[in-house]
Amino acid sequence: MFGLEITDLAFVFTVAVAVGGLLIAIVFPMISGNNSARRVDAIASGKKDAKATSLRSRFAEDSKDTRRRQIQDSLNKQTADRTKEKKKRVNLQTLIQQSGLDITPRVFWVVSFVVAVVFFTVPVVFGLPLYASAGSAFVGFLGFPRWFLGFLRKRRQNTFLNDFADAIDVMVRGLKAGLPVSEAMKIIASESGPPVGPEFMEVVDGQRVGGGIFDFAVVLFHNAKEQIARGAGPFFYLPKMESHLEARLWNDIFVMAQDHIGLPQGTIKATVLIETILATFEMEEILYELRNHSSGLNAGRWDYIFSCIKKFKKNKNFCLAQRSAITM
Repeated sequence: MFGLEITDLAFVFTVAVAVGGLLIAIVFPMISGNNSARRVDAIASGKKDAKATSLRSRFAEDSKDTRRRQIQDSLNKQTADRTKEKKKRVNLQTLIQQSGLDITPRVFWVVSFVVAVVFFTVPVVFGLPLYASAGSAFVGFLGFPRWFLGFLRKRRQNTFLNDFADAIDVMVRGLKAGLPVSEAMKIIASESGPPVGPEFMEVVDGQRVGGGIFDFAVVLFHNAKEQIARGAGPFFYLPKMESHLEARLWNDIFVMAQDHIGLPQGTIKATVLIETILATFEMEEILYELRNHSSGLNAGRWDYIFSCIKKFKKNKNFCLAQRSAITM
């Protein structure tokens, strides 16, 4: 037909489809953008009625113009936001991560080269022209590997969306049962498959902890049993406390740490430093929250004085105490 072989016709058809798809991808956004601009202009450009000369008519027209301007600004903003989103292009490293593959961009390019070689060899084996092999190699190097990454990424996103609702349901039921948020997330991370499970595991492993809690855990883990063997024990100061809720948190930490290491409850003792004016109103509550782990209270005079100044510096009716009268 037309003096061309069937393989040449197939290649020409493939090239035509690819060029047509490329033109659609380039031209369609421009056409739709022009249509959006025309719609915005049509909404914004409203002709005033020449017969409306009364004050009420003028006021109505001004209101319409205001609404048109507001709509125009809103549509312009939406169009600008969509344009920015379209210009954003996901880089290769992010695309690989989102697809769930554990490879580097360098490995990806090596695999793409191997695929290109395969795509070049197959047409040669079947006796196709050299330009067909070259086009096939081009598709194998730049087209097929990225399409495959996009396919894996889309499938992973769909799987995540399908499983995420079940994960949230498990978390809600765990919280209603009294589990902490971290424990509920650990259950999801351990029992859910990819990609939900690994994502929750990253959240669990990436949780931050306060410096004081971390230091306490390290000191207790490495020194508690040795201190007990020497006739002492794991004794701590709790400074800068302002509320009995902080004391309750530390008591929970002490209980959990003793269970984890295998120490009897009440082995850890803590002295609370009263260094803030707020803590002076909750000293009994603080002692109650610590209970078996409390070894009493102590006053930190200079920090306590500073706290008074900080809290009441703008209160003209407050009189600071004599510094020499405040002792430990």
